[in-house]
Amino acid sequence: MRKLLFGFGLLVLMLSSCTFETACTEEFRFITLRIADETNQPVSGVTVIVTLQRTGDILDMGREQTDSSYLIADDSLTEAFSSTGDILTVVGNKNGKSFQTQFEIRNNGCHTEKISGPNVVVLK
Repeated sequence: MRKLLFGFGLLVLMLSSCTFETACTEEFRFITLRIADETNQPVSGVTVIVTLQRTGDILDMGREQTDSSYLIADDSLTEAFSSTGDILTVVGNKNGKSFQTQFEIRNNGCHTEKISGPNVVVLK
């Protein structure tokens, strides 16, 4: 019985000292936002500003990627985000019309990951 308890105790000690590393992919991930008008038509040329609320930093994002799709965050910023999540405020405007929305983004240990936030916003 003592040998069994000793063996079990040794096993628990060995397992508790293990560290498990996350296996990450080499793909480069990004999060985008589509901007549409009130008739759901794509809107290009919108000025988009992305702010990390925790620090107040304006991120070097907001660039238009394709017709009406704008970059909100990507893996170049993974280390800037908390593993529990950060709020990004995204503001856009063009010709007197605007929108404001928020995303919750986190560092999942490998990539920048969207927890919540819209896929499309309407410029009004």
